[in-house]
Amino acid sequence: MDALEAIGLDAGIRAELAAYDGRPARVVRTDRGRVTALVSDGTVRAGVPAGAPTPVTGDWVAVAGDPPVVVGSAERRGALTRPRPHGDRAEASPEQVLAANVDLVALVTPVDTAPNLRRVERGVVMAYESGATPLVLATKTDLAADLAGTMATLEEACVGVEVLATSAVTGAGIDTLAAHLATGRTAVLLGASGVGKSTLVNALLQADVMATREVRGDHKGRHTTTHRELLVVPGGGAVIDTPGLRSLTLGGDDTGRDLAFPDVAELAEQCHFHDCRHDTEPGCAVQQAVADGGLAADRFEGWRRIRAANENAVLRADPAAHRRESKRLGRMYREAQAAARYKSRHGRR
Repeated sequence: MDALEAIGLDAGIRAELAAYDGRPARVVRTDRGRVTALVSDGTVRAGVPAGAPTPVTGDWVAVAGDPPVVVGSAERRGALTRPRPHGDRAEASPEQVLAANVDLVALVTPVDTAPNLRRVERGVVMAYESGATPLVLATKTDLAADLAGTMATLEEACVGVEVLATSAVTGAGIDTLAAHLATGRTAVLLGASGVGKSTLVNALLQADVMATREVRGDHKGRHTTTHRELLVVPGGGAVIDTPGLRSLTLGGDDTGRDLAFPDVAELAEQCHFHDCRHDTEPGCAVQQAVADGGLAADRFEGWRRIRAANENAVLRADPAAHRRESKRLGRMYREAQAAARYKSRHGRR
């Protein structure tokens, strides 16, 4: 099998790139306005023409010339993105592309301590938003005090998502993860610093390719990966390691939320009002399920936090709507303060 076919090059991508009269290549990393890319017989360092968009890790491009230059790119089959930080007006796009053409978003969470379920839920939503399949990788299982209980908790929080127990020390789960990629698929690892992403990559590649560091005594990680990089997995497929993300910021599309919370979405179809927000509306099937114990309160709280994040993303994308919402909240705050002052002066009557 051709080296590029082993990491996902197919007839459709070949046909797109053939239009640019260059060699097919896949971007390994981007820095300083240039790309490092894999070609069929090795690696090239290619420039990007002035004014052209810079490809990102995972992009399929065509390179030509000597020295090599990116002369075109194939349409992305999905991308893992996040909204750009506030105040980043230098970029035309409101989104930052973390990785392109990803089939699996592997959410890495350590189980040597209690996992952050809210963060895992956000990661699952991000994965669905990208068009990829989410996969939860429970790492450091050799250090877990109650592995069975922790795995059950993760599975309950990730309905319909595979949760795979892994350990770079014992090798648990590594072969299963490799099998997911063997058909030329690409996985991107997503998680905070110190969760074991780079150690997991080294185990998957059967070599010390990525630098690793010890986790601090407070269980907070130190940054070791400083850039996004695509690496070829022996036996087929590729993995993209990413720097640790302190927070996972969601977009305004609620499609990912519905896919990540299919139990809530199914209940919502039974609500009396089609636009029910599941707060205090009469005839709310979701609230009734929480009261009856059919839907865990913590699960519903996770859904509500995701909804708030989606709504905040919409406001961030619309400055006028953001100003209107800020004024509304300010007015509510002032009215509440005025009512409190009145009660303190006059008491209840």
